[in-house]
Amino acid sequence: MVFKIQPETKAVMRLIMQVPFVLSANLHGGDLVANYPYDASRSGATTEYTKSPDDQTFRTTAIPVPWDLSGFSVLVKSDNGVTAKFCCRHLALAYSTHHKNMASPQRRGCGDDGYNFGKQGGITNGAAWYSVQGGMQDFNYLSSNDFEITLELGCDKYPSTSSLREEWENNKDALIHYMWQAHIGIKGHVKDAVTGRPLSNTVIHAKNITAGRNDDIQHDVTSVHDGDYWRLLTPGQYVITAYHEGYSPLSHRVNVRERPHQEAQRVDFHLQPLPLLNKVLRKIFGAKRDEVTEEWRKLHNTELQALYSSPDIIRNIKFTRLRWAEHVARMGESRNAYRVLIGRAEEKRLLGKPRRRWEDNIKMELREVGYDGRDWINLAQDRDRWRAYVQPTNGGDRGPEAEYEESYDEVLRDRLVNNLRKKWLFNAYKRAMSTN
Repeated sequence: MVFKIQPETKAVMRLIMQVPFVLSANLHGGDLVANYPYDASRSGATTEYTKSPDDQTFRTTAIPVPWDLSGFSVLVKSDNGVTAKFCCRHLALAYSTHHKNMASPQRRGCGDDGYNFGKQGGITNGAAWYSVQGGMQDFNYLSSNDFEITLELGCDKYPSTSSLREEWENNKDALIHYMWQAHIGIKGHVKDAVTGRPLSNTVIHAKNITAGRNDDIQHDVTSVHDGDYWRLLTPGQYVITAYHEGYSPLSHRVNVRERPHQEAQRVDFHLQPLPLLNKVLRKIFGAKRDEVTEEWRKLHNTELQALYSSPDIIRNIKFTRLRWAEHVARMGESRNAYRVLIGRAEEKRLLGKPRRRWEDNIKMELREVGYDGRDWINLAQDRDRWRAYVQPTNGGDRGPEAEYEESYDEVLRDRLVNNLRKKWLFNAYKRAMSTN
């Protein structure tokens, strides 16, 4: 079944993809609650708490405090039913606790038997309330840098004209305070360290290291047109890393502080280009077979960086040398490369310790994998026996491309998945635009 996108939906999608928003909210009626992502449950269940990687930012910081911070603390019931006072309200709580009565536990719920969300701070996870596929706040979060919540502003979906003044007074402070949340966390510019050129589409990754944590936030943002970026974060300690193809990644350790009504902390990145290093690494690691097209291709810069930063680079160098040795040993005496390999110099050696020959390295590496190194040229004539010895130096019998796959660290793997997801959403959007 093909669903036709309505003109107003298409217009909003185009706006989200073209304009780099930081923070937004969509306004509804029918209840009184601030609803945060995700709206769609993972399992497909009708109701199921489905948190996003930035659940802490959408909800509140997990910092229980025994004191009142002049209006910056609130009582919140956690998932396990324990009620505690938390510091530094953000996004959903920022709105609900500045609304006249959204967070009030004493108010009535909507309808005759409606639940009063004020008992949980006036907020709810969207899917925990009821699961909705294709919601606007999920689309914003997954397809752009924008963080969005849904605001249900009242039980009456169609309030009378006479009540609009009261509704404005109920929501005015909350709306203004919510807009200030665009300045939580950090912002900055990413530039080429040599030329000063702004670098758009730089991936900004955050790791939370507060109080001994070591948690990668599996949702990256990217720098936009002029190399500027923003990353909404709650107070704490973070390692922020900028990745851009063709440049060396750069990390900054940042202490994010609670600074009401001030601009976000500035964290700039000046990345060093790596043209020469990448050229050398491509020579070392060689080509890679594409899993989709099954064609050999050059390694991308991000793949080279992952391989170079792993301890397996020596293993790859040894494997490449052994693979070439097998190839030369099978050439036969008519080829110059073979004659150079097995030939012996007629002149006398100079005094002193003899230099190690290239063949000596081959014998040493074969001994590392269990072969005594003698008569290795005859061993190379039997391809199956040779590879039975050689393949373990490259991580098993899956072939050289297996080493590339296994050497990715988890941060890079999740970052690539996240970027592929964004690209898929963007391509889906373009196809929808062209067919409607």
